[in-house]
Amino acid sequence: LLLPERYRRDTALYASYLRALTLRFHGQDVASHDSFAALVDRAPLYAPAYSGLAHAYIYAISNGRTPPAEGYPLAEAAAQKALALDSSLASAYVAEGMIEMIWRWDVAKAGKMIDLAVELEPSDPEVHLLRANWFRWQEEADSSLAEARKTLALDPLNPGHNDRVARMLFYARRYAEAESVYRKSIRDYPAYDEPYRELADLYREMGRMRAAVQILRAGAKATADSGFQDGLPPEPSESEAAGLFTNWARQEIQDLRADKRAGKYAPADQFVMAFAVLRDTTETLRWLDSAVIQHNPKIQGLLVNPRLDFLRADARFLEWKAHLPWRVPPQP
Repeated sequence: LLLPERYRRDTALYASYLRALTLRFHGQDVASHDSFAALVDRAPLYAPAYSGLAHAYIYAISNGRTPPAEGYPLAEAAAQKALALDSSLASAYVAEGMIEMIWRWDVAKAGKMIDLAVELEPSDPEVHLLRANWFRWQEEADSSLAEARKTLALDPLNPGHNDRVARMLFYARRYAEAESVYRKSIRDYPAYDEPYRELADLYREMGRMRAAVQILRAGAKATADSGFQDGLPPEPSESEAAGLFTNWARQEIQDLRADKRAGKYAPADQFVMAFAVLRDTTETLRWLDSAVIQHNPKIQGLLVNPRLDFLRADARFLEWKAHLPWRVPPQP
């Protein structure tokens, strides 16, 4: 989206803003954060720089590089500064909505922020992306998918939006439709690695372990990741492929524990997904607890991810789910 004309008059500032935004859209989150931070320092009255910086902090949290307790207060400060300078910036309300939903567990207030962002910028894909996530928190799968499709319609050349539609279908257990969308994304953007990884996850949940390894090999070849490609067996049996994923999960747990011992941030959602591969109910539940304590941004995805289906009938899981902080009515 073009910024309002008042933010395009200084073409140098506008160019810096676009560069920082482009870096984020191309997955270079660290460089994007640094560019927005530099723009804030250079032009402290340029409101879009602050909203961009707020999103950069949130992406760093989502990608597991920054602990939520460290990143969300910084994101909130940047978003509030943006709104203090310009109360009509939809992207700042998007950031505030994410903060209310995940950091404060106030889903109702987050909804109001998102509605305001949609009213201000109805053609901004990001506001519909956040609304899709909000509907998922409300466990309204059809509405979430509709918003994800709207995001793709508004920005059809962004492969990430295509994959989000596929992910919503995957969460809804509409596997054939999800596979079709992932395959289209791979055809359209063969060097983009995310659909290969997510299609492999889909095949794993379908019990097609060999197909999962084969699509990972195809992704490694397409993205010129020769090291990873060489480590994959070319024609594994189903049992060999399943064993490969089990070994990776065990190695990831070891690496995450090593990070914790070294004082590094280890996102709880990564523990959850690894222990779920091993079908370790006790450890999966323990790390789900940690995800709540961390205010982990992936927690809602964990609740609907098919990989956790093995424990959904467990009484301990049902008890844990019933007491999630955004489900418990506030005390008068």
